[in-house]
Amino acid sequence: MNMSKNNKKSKESRLKKISIKRKILIGFEVFFAVIVLIAAGVLFIPSVKAFAIQTITSSSIGKYWIKYYGKESYNNSIYDFEFDDTKIETNDMEYNYSTEYTNFIIFGIDSRTSQFDGGTNSDSMLIVSLHNTTGEVKIASIYRDNYMRVYRPDGDYFYTKVNAAYSVGGAEGAINTLNKNLDL
Repeated sequence: MNMSKNNKKSKESRLKKISIKRKILIGFEVFFAVIVLIAAGVLFIPSVKAFAIQTITSSSIGKYWIKYYGKESYNNSIYDFEFDDTKIETNDMEYNYSTEYTNFIIFGIDSRTSQFDGGTNSDSMLIVSLHNTTGEVKIASIYRDNYMRVYRPDGDYFYTKVNAAYSVGGAEGAINTLNKNLDL
């Protein structure tokens, strides 16, 4: 009888161990499922992704992480490696203030297929002028329906709406169009 009692206790202890292991395994499965659901939400739902980024970047650790790890990704996402600045043309004029300002152009491209090199109109254009000494910034918007001389990559031109310049010559052609027409 003593033996059956010990056998019964060892059986109960083994069942308890199995039950504990099962609970731990279920806990890991639930934890993993929650992580997968959160990751899917962040990857596939834009509002969840925006909320996650906003939450992460509001902390000092998140700001450091984004600054350290996100810099290269950000630079690669905004820098056009195919842009050839040797193709940029200007009018042969000497300005009194040409060394005081640095000009930038920001294009808002109308693309539904993520093609940004050609065949897409620039429906918004902003010229940003930065004063090199004072740091003063001036912004001018170019209306997309302005009728201008639009330059092709071969240097030839025709007259049409300025928003077609990006479609005809890419970034270089659009910059050349604005430089030549607006004496930039």
